[in-house]
Amino acid sequence: MTTPQSQGKGAGGAGKATVFGKLRRSLSGRALWSFAAAAACLAAGTGTLQAGTIYIPNASFELPVVAYEDLASTNMISWETFPPQADGAIGVFVNNPAYTNDVPDDYIYNCNGTQAAFIFNYPGLALFQDYDAVDSTGAASHAFSAKFEVGKGYRLLAGIIVSTNFYGTPPGSTLQMSLYYRDSSSNMVTIATTNIVYDTSIFTSITNFVDFELDTPPVQATDLWAGQHIGIQFLSTYSPDPGAGYWDLDNVRLSDVLAPVLVNPGMTNDQFQFTVLSEPGVVFQTLATTNLSLPMTNWTSLATLTNTTGSIRFVDSTTGLRQRFYRLRQ
Repeated sequence: MTTPQSQGKGAGGAGKATVFGKLRRSLSGRALWSFAAAAACLAAGTGTLQAGTIYIPNASFELPVVAYEDLASTNMISWETFPPQADGAIGVFVNNPAYTNDVPDDYIYNCNGTQAAFIFNYPGLALFQDYDAVDSTGAASHAFSAKFEVGKGYRLLAGIIVSTNFYGTPPGSTLQMSLYYRDSSSNMVTIATTNIVYDTSIFTSITNFVDFELDTPPVQATDLWAGQHIGIQFLSTYSPDPGAGYWDLDNVRLSDVLAPVLVNPGMTNDQFQFTVLSEPGVVFQTLATTNLSLPMTNWTSLATLTNTTGSIRFVDSTTGLRQRFYRLRQ
């Protein structure tokens, strides 16, 4: 088994799609056009594009089933832990409605299902899942078979609580949520991360999970992870007082988002136009310039496009230009 990594090839952060268009008119008046895409892919096609939900086995940690009297289990189904079953520091617990009678109340009211996972606040402890993850059964089920697809970005969501039990988690403790792939030597290579910091102004109670999100830019054909299996990891990375307190996890969700594309470019009445396909509801600012070497702050804003249905047509009303470049920015 490969030790989980907190560092890797960085592609983290929310992917802001930028699409470029170029129009060049020859001296004879014949219109020529070409397109290039950055953080987006160029493709033909029509229709509304939708984000897709990706299946994650045991995403809400409902297995193995824990009896109320047992409270918790360090056996994990579908998820691998590091170190394996180390001193009961990682496992699943049952969210017993009887906890509402505790003082203070520590029943989790927005728990998805009846169970959740825990990971002690000790740097190096990790909970992860990929195609080759080996759970407590001692075998890889290969049930999590999703791969990074060219032209798609990925969004990872998870509910997190910082528990103040067991001596209390100290503020400033961190948990890293990441997406990764395995290289040819089975090393886990991180491609996107978000660091979750225990801040009492964000984690205001122990009775409701707080959602955290990680977004990646669209996968490029030249990316080493293109076509590789997706991996998800939660890694305890820092604590001012290692071992004090723990993190609770629930409702891990993964979706793919198709990158914006430009289709059907053309000239009508000496006006350049094209169609933008994207996720429904995306808002783009349309920028243009005749000089590609200018910084983006010097580009001209032409319009704001709200792609309500997933397909919207843009028409540049300016005529008589020999050359113009376009940028659509979220």
